[in-house]
Amino acid sequence: VTGMAGVRRKEVAEGVFDLLYIEIVDSFLKMNPHGPMDDITLAKLEGMGFSTGQRLVERYTRDRPRFTDQLEVVKFLCKEFWMEVFKKQMDNLRTNHRGTYHLFDDKFRWLTRIANKEAGAHYLLFPCGLIRGALANLGFVASVSADITTLPRCFFTIKINSSQGRRGCCSCCIAFAAAYCTLHPCGLTSLPHFFCGPPRAGPSVLRRKRCGGSRLRRSTRERTRTIRE
Repeated sequence: VTGMAGVRRKEVAEGVFDLLYIEIVDSFLKMNPHGPMDDITLAKLEGMGFSTGQRLVERYTRDRPRFTDQLEVVKFLCKEFWMEVFKKQMDNLRTNHRGTYHLFDDKFRWLTRIANKEAGAHYLLFPCGLIRGALANLGFVASVSADITTLPRCFFTIKINSSQGRRGCCSCCIAFAAAYCTLHPCGLTSLPHFFCGPPRAGPSVLRRKRCGGSRLRRSTRERTRTIRE
């Protein structure tokens, strides 16, 4: 099969993966048979999608020019990324132009075999992580949620943390942000920049935090200067 970059690669049949994913979700549900999934189980399932999204978007954007803004990235997710993963584009995209985006899929493939909305909600955790992981690898910290309107129609809500904007962030900070959000999905508004310094706006307590990596790079330069002298 030829991918976006024109590189031939092996792929798994869609039906086989769909059955595998159903079994994965079912195994997570069996961990707590007497009630709904707990927060740790939900985070594990969403985290699987997060790591998968990171790897996939790295492959799909390998030969593309760098994205310039949020909207361009979200459009890429709606078109090329969704086409590569689910063999169709998103059916609609809406935004308030303030960092919130609604992505509509009128026939989401993993909901076509689901009988009710409550069961279908569990099958949207992985794709939420998929989108969040792709955004994190492209340099945007975001929270992603999903809702079902009428089976198999659903929509994903992306809220990009604009206060921790992409501009000026190094790769170390992006990686830390991705890991931080995996462990603390509710802490997006207080995300510190440990590596490239504090953000321009935010709680004053965060402005006093500095990165050990910055001190390490500074001490490395000082040692290098001493050796040269």
